[in-house]
Amino acid sequence: MASVFKKLVRKEFGVENYERYCRYLLYESERVNLQNPMIYEDMYHFLESKDKQVLRFMKGRLEDTMLQGFIICKGFTTKLSAALGTMFFVLLMQPARPFFELLLLAIGIGIVLKTHEYIANKYCYVDVRLILIYKNVLDRLCPEGKHEQRT
Repeated sequence: MASVFKKLVRKEFGVENYERYCRYLLYESERVNLQNPMIYEDMYHFLESKDKQVLRFMKGRLEDTMLQGFIICKGFTTKLSAALGTMFFVLLMQPARPFFELLLLAIGIGIVLKTHEYIANKYCYVDVRLILIYKNVLDRLCPEGKHEQRT
C-alpha cells in the first residue's frame, strides 16, 4: 500500500519520472537545497503546455489528496481506539467459538491494514517533498484556487 502522495505523483507524472525524482531526492539531497530546482523545472516544463482548465483540475486533485493524507494521519488514533474497543467488547460478549475467532481475526486484519496505511502516509518524506514542489509549480502556473469564482 503506497501513500496517497506517491499515488498522485505517479498518476500525474508517470512511474518513470516519479522514480527519477525519488532517486534525485535521495542521492542528491545533501548537495541540493530544499527547492530542488531540477525537479521543479522538470515538473514545470511537463505542465506548462497544459490547458488552464486541466491545471485547475490537477490543483483540485492535489488539494483533495493533501486533505486525504491529513485525515488519514489525524484519524488513526480514533480508528485504532474504536477497533480496540470493539475487540474488548467482543471479548466481553464471548460469542460461540468459530464466530469469536472470525470476529477477532477481522478486527486484527483491520488494525494491521489501518496501521500500515497510517505509517505509509505519515513517514513518506520524499513523497511530501515532491508534493510540495508540485504544489509550487501549480501555484505558479495556475494562481487561482480550486474553487474559482466565475463572473
